[in-house]
Amino acid sequence: MWIVAASAASAAELAPGVELRTVSHAGADYRVVTVDLRRADLVLVGQPAGPHTIDALEAAPPKGWVAATNAGIFHAVDRPVGLWTVDDHVGTPLERAKGEGNFYLLPNGVFTVDARGARVVDTRQYEAAAPVRLATQSGPALVLDGKIHPKFKPASTSLVVRNGVGVSDAHTVHLVLSEDPVRLYDFASLFRDALHCPNALYLDGNISGMWGPALPPSNRAMEYAGFLVVVPRTP
Repeated sequence: MWIVAASAASAAELAPGVELRTVSHAGADYRVVTVDLRRADLVLVGQPAGPHTIDALEAAPPKGWVAATNAGIFHAVDRPVGLWTVDDHVGTPLERAKGEGNFYLLPNGVFTVDARGARVVDTRQYEAAAPVRLATQSGPALVLDGKIHPKFKPASTSLVVRNGVGVSDAHTVHLVLSEDPVRLYDFASLFRDALHCPNALYLDGNISGMWGPALPPSNRAMEYAGFLVVVPRTP
């Protein structure tokens, strides 16, 4: 049975340290999974071996997965754009080149869980702090040091479904999927003003999805380079 996301005033506990809410902000609804890294873990899964679709997750639900959302932008399903690190192994290197598209709308950034805890860092300032549990690079940065990306426009007409990750502090991470098409400015202000994240990173748009055994499915057939996955904390 699916758990219907609660209002912003209440939350459904998916697992110890993992809460699901629906948050309304600027006329749109957002699915928010909040993870307390003192009680649950995040892992980066998918590249290069898979799984790559939500359909695949539903067909064979991975044991222990509580929730998952696509982990960033990619050139091809087995080739993420920018940094991809799992347990200190760098699968693809940090990308500092200039280019076109959302990833290259500077400043972009890196979401990492490392020796300093959970962080979203401007790519230009990123330095790994070993051990690195995970790191994924994407762009644009939504919020850095409490400031919304300077190129976002409050009246933009670009409205799409989007997902992202924000960090409230070293042990509190929010995985977010918009339930409605939204502009980047409103998405960023959700993290800053509603979720109190001084730093947040855009992961992708249009194809974005979120999966969990207790969550309604979304974008089932879309392919992703990988997933940010919430799992129970191991002793």
